[in-house]
Amino acid sequence: SEPALFWPVGYNWSLLMPNRLDHISFLPFAFLPFPLADNLWWFTILMCQALTSHRLGRYVGRTELSGWATMIFWLFSESTLREVNLHHAPQSSLFLLPLLLEFCLRFQSENGEKKRKYVIIISIIVSITTLTYYYSFPFILILLAILLFKKPKYLLTISIISICIFLPELLFWVSKNPPL
Repeated sequence: SEPALFWPVGYNWSLLMPNRLDHISFLPFAFLPFPLADNLWWFTILMCQALTSHRLGRYVGRTELSGWATMIFWLFSESTLREVNLHHAPQSSLFLLPLLLEFCLRFQSENGEKKRKYVIIISIIVSITTLTYYYSFPFILILLAILLFKKPKYLLTISIISICIFLPELLFWVSKNPPL
């Protein structure tokens, strides 16, 4: 009873290397026939990218127009178009990056209790993004170090919380896959 996509002839997605979250996000569409399921999944990914980039633009520019402009620039950026065109699901699923940027900006402008709330939100976003694409973790930490360079205590806290959240998944994957 191994999990499979595109039943009945599917494949065991739990052993794929190493990005499981994009496969798990496909499960609501798995009961549909192949072209329809795949297209709906990609539409959902692009919609998530549109919504999160719109939110970032609206926060930064403080207008609806800046939200729409950011969304259009994000969706038609070379990296988004390339990864979607090449069907690189993990890289295309990094739609939480605009939210990460937004909450880092919010974190910088707040004090006290809200700062702690943003540390938890940023940690969850970093964890989910890392589960989506493991190789993004060092780059996200570099981005956070640049954005939060005056707050090393918070950067360390975010890193520790994020690692604690995604470490069980990483250990599971390592235990199921033989070394190279």
